[in-house]
Amino acid sequence: MLEVMDCLLEPYSIERLSRSFNLAENLTKINLDYNEFGDEGCRNFCKGLENNTTMLSVSLCFCDLGVPSGASLGKMVSTTAVRDLYLDGNNLKCEGAMELINLCVEQAEIEALQRAEEAKRKHEEEEALKTAVNTYGSSTAKETKLRYTGDSGTEAGAKASDNEGGKEDKGKKKKKGKKKKKKKEPPPPPRVGPWIHKLHLADNAIDNLAFGEQFAPVICMRQFKKLLMHSDCIEELDLEDNWIGDMAGREILEALEHRKDEKMGGVKMRTTHKLSADVFNSIVKLGTGLKKKKKKGKKKKKK
Repeated sequence: MLEVMDCLLEPYSIERLSRSFNLAENLTKINLDYNEFGDEGCRNFCKGLENNTTMLSVSLCFCDLGVPSGASLGKMVSTTAVRDLYLDGNNLKCEGAMELINLCVEQAEIEALQRAEEAKRKHEEEEALKTAVNTYGSSTAKETKLRYTGDSGTEAGAKASDNEGGKEDKGKKKKKGKKKKKKKEPPPPPRVGPWIHKLHLADNAIDNLAFGEQFAPVICMRQFKKLLMHSDCIEELDLEDNWIGDMAGREILEALEHRKDEKMGGVKMRTTHKLSADVFNSIVKLGTGLKKKKKKGKKKKKK
């Protein structure tokens, strides 16, 4: 793990640092919180992670990231092994947040369709097997009865031969050797592609306060709804301190209810308290367990 927090890193510094990422094979986590390198620095950072297969967790909290950084981060998540992304305290807004998860949503929808087709195929196989048993079960029973009541032998004789064979098997006792302990296989390498496990977007201006963005939170949360409904690997989603409103909040609630009905894995969820009581309480009930991330550095005040 590498932590370079609150060190006044600039875009040029990020570009030089990111050149070493593909050489550091053991580096899996990086934390650059409280460095205000902006969209240009984020672009340089993502460029340095191209074709990286070891980095799993990236934290860029309070780095002055704007809407353009959403596309850069979305491409990075989709082409690397990064699966945990911490982006609290930036300014991605609705547009940037959607650009970030678009490819992940598309992949989740494809996988959900494949799972549905596989479940349908298994169901059809089971139904075909039941039909075959019901259709040919009587004839099979007749054949078994004739085999045991023929001239060559009787059912009693067959049982006796079985008993004799069992006695012979008991007489031959094989020596059992000590069982060798199986070695634990190493875990498989992380997957490279548009899969995300933890996404923290607290305090990112995902709201409708900007001019002309009245319905932006609803559109944005519909995209997050698709991610929550179809992704089987999402574990955490943090949207605290974003004034998304009740309509957008209900989109999240419907997604969590869908996961519960389909018996998918639970998602630890945090959202703004500025929702109606019933929506907020339902989201808290379905998505509990996410604790607030502790701030290790302090935000410097500009003079």
